[in-house]
Amino acid sequence: MVRFEREAKFLAALNHPNIASIYGVEESASADALVMELAEGPTLADRLRSGPIPLHEALPIARQIADALEYAHERAVVQITIGSGVLLGTAAYMAPEQARAKPVDRRADIWAFGCVLYEMLTAKKAFPGEAVAETLAAVLKNEPDWSQLPPATCIAI
Repeated sequence: MVRFEREAKFLAALNHPNIASIYGVEESASADALVMELAEGPTLADRLRSGPIPLHEALPIARQIADALEYAHERAVVQITIGSGVLLGTAAYMAPEQARAKPVDRRADIWAFGCVLYEMLTAKKAFPGEAVAETLAAVLKNEPDWSQLPPATCIAI
């Protein structure tokens, strides 16, 4: 809980229009939670349930995410890979080095951003799997299905 509170205080100091404000930490017997600003409107996941986001709509959203990431990186905030021997994060967005429990830097966040952008444009995960182990295996061994991207999308691989 001490590390969670310390990181929450650090994150609460961030002040950016594309980053939800953190107001506090709540502790219960079953879980610890952040008390965050309520952002009105549908989530990105809600929006993706209706299908891919057209490129002209996805790019402004991606720009907001990139601006928030840049702001956080300028303040030395990066994804956390290991916490007391536990792999932390969401498997579908983990960079290969993170999936291998290796040290990460801001490039892992850029990888995750790419996974989110792919998902926005295709309404599919870049690295699908029914279980965490399958997803991590896909991250380590597979490429996204680039043919799923809209034809107007330029990619350099």
